[in-house]
Amino acid sequence: MDATSGSEPDVAAQLGAIRYLVIMLIQRLEANQQLTTVDLMAGVHADWAALAPDIAQGQLLDQVFRETLDILQIAAGGNRNMPVKE
Repeated sequence: MDATSGSEPDVAAQLGAIRYLVIMLIQRLEANQQLTTVDLMAGVHADWAALAPDIAQGQLLDQVFRETLDILQIAAGGNRNMPVKE
């Protein structure tokens, strides 16, 4: 596999790679007892609740917070929406 190919990367692949890296980093930090996914989830919930109900881009922000919580659940071992390599 050549990571330096000249073709334009697929946006979905880029987002998937970023999601994978974030999950892996969170898991490693938690394993080293530098943070907990529970604390991160609590922070996300608090930030989400603190948003003004009439904020611009509210629907997009809701999707961002839901995706963030989904990533944290996966990092915590929830394995939501993770493909299995055969």
